[in-house]
This record gives sequence, structure tokens and C-alpha cells, in this order.
Amino acid sequence: MREEHGLDKVPEEKGGTISPDTFRRLFLLSVIANFKRGSYGLKRLHKVTYIVERSQKMKLRPFEFKKYHHGQYSETLDEIINQLITLGLVIATPLDTTIRTIFRLPDGKTIEWLEGGTRFTVSDPEAIAFVTRAFATIMPEGIAAVRYAVRTFGYLPESELLDRCYALPEFNKASFEEIIFDSNLPDEIEVPNLSEDECEELEMALNPKFISAMKKIVEGMEKSKLDLKRVKEVGAPV
Repeated sequence: MREEHGLDKVPEEKGGTISPDTFRRLFLLSVIANFKRGSYGLKRLHKVTYIVERSQKMKLRPFEFKKYHHGQYSETLDEIINQLITLGLVIATPLDTTIRTIFRLPDGKTIEWLEGGTRFTVSDPEAIAFVTRAFATIMPEGIAAVRYAVRTFGYLPESELLDRCYALPEFNKASFEEIIFDSNLPDEIEVPNLSEDECEELEMALNPKFISAMKKIVEGMEKSKLDLKRVKEVGAPV
């Protein structure tokens, strides 16, 4: 009788991990990708993302939000959207038309701003497909919350969207500049449904420093006067 030492068994591949910032980029990219015509205005993106995060389905909250001049606001979200633009994954297109809006707060004060400003779209929907699938794999309940929020609130008139967000009870209870809720991401996010290689691929694809370094290498090679055809291969006969 043959003894079994476990060598014939194929070990189950363990999932990998991703960093909090990679998860934030994944999350925000998935929100923008679900706007079929793009997100009109940064305030709209903040409010819809906030609506997603306050959903009971969201166990992980990527962004902190505080009570600010135009409602729920996240400084970290502003940083991440700029990173996605730098990476070339999101396009920010200035809008030709803007609408002047005056909003009256519950305490009688008024706020005035211009609606419109910038439309945010993903640069290449097909190229983003892997990223959005990855987020759906990591957090299926999260992608469901994203789709519901964009479908229900994403294309409301901006004034109506702000009205609804100002009416939320946790917003009314908060003081100006008070954190309404904070991010709760751990130092490393376990991804059991993706392999370590896939997680590393996500980290590199969504890492601004890595992409910037690669672009510089490519630009350097393109500007170089070195004729690569004249470089001898290692081990090739002279």
C-alpha cells in the first residue's frame, strides 16, 4: 500500500493582498466607470461616492468624509482622482456650460457656486474592464452599491442631489468640518479571490510612481541616440 505524504495533493493557491491606496483607486475608478456619460462635476463625484460608502453593504470605507462648504467632502478622494488622471486612467474634460446656483442652508445662510466645471470619464472602458472586474471580485456587495448609487443619484440635477445629501441625518448632526465617518481600511486588504500575481499586477498598474518611472524610461529610450541594433547580444559570437 502506497503511503501518502501529501506530495500528490495540489496545494490550494492562497489569495494575495493589496494596499489601501490601490483599493481606493480601484473603488473610485469603478464609481467613475459606472457613469456611462461621465460624472459631471467633482461635487457630484463626492456625493455619489459618499452615498455608496454609507450603504450598509459597504464593509470597507475607502474615504473619510467631513461636513464642508458644499456638503460631504473628502480630501483623500481629491488626491486619488488626481492620481487617476496622472495615470491616464481618467480624463477630466472642462465643460463649456456652467450654471450659477444659490443654495440655502437650514440655518438661513446661503452658498453660491457654479455647477458643471469638469466631466470625469474613464479613458478606455475596455482597458478598465480588468480593474472593475477585480473590484467586483474583491467586493461584490460594493459593486452592487456603486451601481445602485450611480443609477439612482448619479444623474439627478445637481441642486436636487445636494438637497438629498444635505437632508441626511448624520450630516445634519455634524458640525462644520467635523468628520462624518472615517475610512476603516486595514494596512493590507486580503483578496482571497485573486492570486498574488494578479494582486501584484493591480499594484503596478495603479501605482503612480511605477507608471511615472516606466514613462521616463520609455521617453529616455526614444530620445536616446544609442543604436540598439548595433548592441551585441550577450553570448553572441563576435
